[in-house]
Amino acid sequence: MALIDCPECEKQVSDKAESCPYCGYPIKDTLSDNNDDDWKETKYKLLLKKYVGNEAFVAECISNHCFISIRKAEELVSKAPTVIMDKAYLSQLEKIQKELSKYRIITDISEDAKPEMPKITEKDKNTIKCPTCGSERVSRLSDLKRGTHALIFGLYSTTAKSQFECLNCHYKW
Repeated sequence: MALIDCPECEKQVSDKAESCPYCGYPIKDTLSDNNDDDWKETKYKLLLKKYVGNEAFVAECISNHCFISIRKAEELVSKAPTVIMDKAYLSQLEKIQKELSKYRIITDISEDAKPEMPKITEKDKNTIKCPTCGSERVSRLSDLKRGTHALIFGLYSTTAKSQFECLNCHYKW
């Protein structure tokens, strides 16, 4: 017996439970369609693109087939195009998409996008920053200054061992 995250409310539930005690999501049906090891690997989402008909009917269809409350379904329909379900299995979403298409509800299945890494410019690559405060106001210690401190204070001097000094916090490294 293991604890898994409910795909609907994201609270921890037993994998042996028939349904989520918090939101009613059918856990057992979901797990029986898929391998237990793949449970953490879900990475697809169902997008509501457009629909034909009134919002109340569409919300009721989505609520029945996607196992969400009618209020949440009404909210999602009013925001269309929007994500109806996320972190779900592809096979499960294909079944739901097929059922919803009978009611002329157009959906799309897409893979969750990975978070984009910030782009590093050439300036960022070649900029030296203080490891303590992150400031770019850094100066290189001259060999003369390092040598003088080594003669006066010995080799254990922080200035003698360092190459850079922060002009904000005066940290030397």
